Order: sequence, then C-alpha cells, then structure tokens
Amino acid sequence: MSTLEENKELTAPSTLFKTEVQLKDEMKQRMKVFKVEDAEPPADAQKPYSSLPENIVYSQILNSLVLCTTYENLRADSKARRDDVMRKILENEHIYALISDSFWYIICIFFKDGSPKYAAKREQLLDRIAANFVSFFIDYKSSKEQFIFTYFFDIMAQAVFFSLFFAYPKSRVKFDINLIFKLLQEFSELYNGPKIRHFSLELFKHWSLDLGTGNIIENLRQNKSSVIQEPEVRQHARSTTMQTMRYSQLVERYLKTHKYECFNVIKPWKCRVNDKTEVHRRESQQFSGFVQTAKKILAKNHDANKELNAKIEKEKKELNHTIKECNDHILRLEQHEKDILDERLPEYANYLVSMFNKDLDNIKAITNSQ
Repeated sequence: MSTLEENKELTAPSTLFKTEVQLKDEMKQRMKVFKVEDAEPPADAQKPYSSLPENIVYSQILNSLVLCTTYENLRADSKARRDDVMRKILENEHIYALISDSFWYIICIFFKDGSPKYAAKREQLLDRIAANFVSFFIDYKSSKEQFIFTYFFDIMAQAVFFSLFFAYPKSRVKFDINLIFKLLQEFSELYNGPKIRHFSLELFKHWSLDLGTGNIIENLRQNKSSVIQEPEVRQHARSTTMQTMRYSQLVERYLKTHKYECFNVIKPWKCRVNDKTEVHRRESQQFSGFVQTAKKILAKNHDANKELNAKIEKEKKELNHTIKECNDHILRLEQHEKDILDERLPEYANYLVSMFNKDLDNIKAITNSQ
C-alpha cells in the first residue's frame, strides 16, 4: 500500500507495544503538563498522526470552529444547514490528523526556540501534514464546498490556537494577538502558498472562543495594548518582493518526497507582491466602510421594495374586489329590469291604450267644439 493510501485510511494510534500500566503512566504524565514550555511532542514516528493532549476535548474545538463559520462562499439554506456542512467537513479524520500534527509543529517552532533537538521532529511532522493534506484534498470530492481550501489556513490557525488555550491553561497569558497573527502567517504560507504580510485586527474578527466569560478573542482585539510586535507599516514607500507561484509548501513537499513525475507539469511563475502601506490600509478601511454602507442601503432598498410590493398587491386585491362588486350590481340591475318588464307588460300595455284612448277622446271633443 502506498503512503497516500495509508493516509487515506487513517486509524487510531496503535497501542500494541505498550502495557496498560505504561499507557496510564504516560497519560498521567501528559495530564501534568499545564505550561506550553513543558510540552514535549510525542515520539510516534511510525504512526499516521500524533494525538492531541488528553486534556483537550476535541468536540469543544469543533463547536468553536463551527461557531466561527462566517465564510460568504458557504451557500446553505439556513444556519443549521451551514453548521451541518462545516461539521461534516471538520469531523473527517484527516482534519483531526492535520490539526493534531499542526499543533505539535507549532509547539516545535514557536515554543522551543528553534532548538536543533526538534529539527527531525519538525521535518517528520511536516511530512505527515503534507501527506494528510493531499489525502484529504483527494478524498474531498464535493465540488460545492471546494471554497474550504481557500480558508483552510484560517481554520487550522483557529483550531491550533483553541487547542493551545485548552491544553495549557497556565500559559494563556502568552496566547495573545501576536500569536494569532504568527499562526495566520505560518499556516497561510504552509497551506495556501502566499504569506500574509500585513497585520490587521480584521483578519480574525470572526473568531470566537467563549468559556463562559464572553468572547476571549474579542477581548484580545479590544485590548490593543497587547499588540507589541505589530510589523512596521510604511507610510508611503512601497516594498516589492518576488513570489514564486506554483504549489503550496505542503503539496510541493509531498510531490518531491514521493518523486512524482507530474511535479514539473505545472511550471513555476513569478509575480511581484507589494506590501501594504499606511495609505493602502486606510483605503482598505474606507472601502470596507463603503461596502457596509452599500449593504445597508441594499437591505433598506430590499425592505422598501418588499413593502411597496405588499401595498401594490393589497391595492390590486381591493380593486379587483370593487370591480367584481360593480359587475355583480350591474347584473342585478339588468335582471331586475327584465323581471319588471316580464311581470307588468300587460298592465303597461293597457295603460298605454287607455292613455291613447283618452287622448283620442280629447281630440274629438276639441274638434266637435270647433
């Protein structure tokens, strides 16, 4: 079986080589870790993926991710339907594998100070992440929700941040806006290719993590004093960098590792990427404001049209009812006239004859008198 096929049929980590006592001791040891600095990636090179720490309830991570689903491309009949679609995607075992290995990868690169001791582990994790990402990409055949790959880096960043928050409660003071931005940068480059180069609180305005005291992410966004490592933003000078576009890092890593002949089918091409200046940022904010204003106007226009159409429909019904009443009244009058003529015709004829005879007698009398 190929490596790709192995990753497409992921199974739970094997425990055949450990006794029950060893497993319990290992679980207790892992449960004792409450600080991220004390975390050690599991030594499980032969497994298809590592497991998340035992004190992480994965269902809580899923619920938080589903709650944060506000992507406009996700077309669904209702919020419940949208949530079902996202939950079905996130419950895929490849997704769990990607989240868990990405979690330990971040531990290695952000919280171990780039120690050479973890270099081999980082490479091993990247190999498994690449294999699982490609496998998920192949398995996921629904063309309706292909947009998921556009926002994949954001989903991974959220999942890893939430996992860190749950796993290491004594290190939560370190899990701030700067970490969120570093996660978005790392995963945008890893999963999508282009790296996010500008800092903005709008990047994660849809994130939500509520442990009963309100949205923690929103509190971080409001506390702007925590932004101590915001990248310098040039006022006017524009910095240009060259970006090679072909595959994302993970896909390229997978193709190189397995020496696929199709690797060179897509030729690399380069493009210049401009960093945002302060002017661009202000323009972006203004444009966002214009978009919101346009949406409000469109909503008002929609409501006004709806109200107008309701009034027109009501007036049409009233007009049709009036026309019907008029037609019915005309028919009643015509029938009444017919009834009168049919019932009193002989009497009316005799009346006319009597009137004629009376007039005739009057004429004769006048003639005789003359």
